[in-house]
Amino acid sequence: MAAPGVEIRVSTAKGRGLYAAKNFTKGSAIFEEHPLVSIQFSWNAYYGYRACDHCMRALETAEENARRLSARYDLQLLHPECCTVEKVKHCACLQCQVEH
Repeated sequence: MAAPGVEIRVSTAKGRGLYAAKNFTKGSAIFEEHPLVSIQFSWNAYYGYRACDHCMRALETAEENARRLSARYDLQLLHPECCTVEKVKHCACLQCQVEH
């Protein structure tokens, strides 16, 4: 079953797909669901990259990431205000203490 405003159709050119059945405004959420499975790359664990286990969003700022990877802990990025990571919104799971 499709979400309101969309329909599932079969196109000879593209195959089965989800098509808009109405006009949506820019930025509208058309379809949302929780991931069935999510897993980070082993590279992340090896290099200490911190990301949410649920949504995969970064848990470190771009500057923290650059410092860790370069081992230059005094490194300062030119435009840190461009980083969208909001560390004040991070919290830990009450059961497993995994940060998200």
